[in-house]
Amino acid sequence: MIGVTAGWCYADNAAILGITDIIIATQDSLIAMGGPSTIEGNGMGVFLPEEVGAISDTVTAGTVDIVVKDHTAAIAASKQCLSYFQGSVE
Repeated sequence: MIGVTAGWCYADNAAILGITDIIIATQDSLIAMGGPSTIEGNGMGVFLPEEVGAISDTVTAGTVDIVVKDHTAAIAASKQCLSYFQGSVE
């Protein structure tokens, strides 16, 4: 299963993304189990969305497998990954 994300991906969406076999994320992706409101609500401080789950952190941690520029590149990368398992998708 391939998970693709762009932009904010917090809480339940991040959990669903986490059960996929391959994660493709755009450069502007932010992935975390708790977003800014969850963090603040639990008394752990106030953070902007851009400060939680930055792509630079998730790639370094090994969470994201493939980083792409935008949605179009994410679709192309998904097709390429699928082609390794089922042949050409074009």
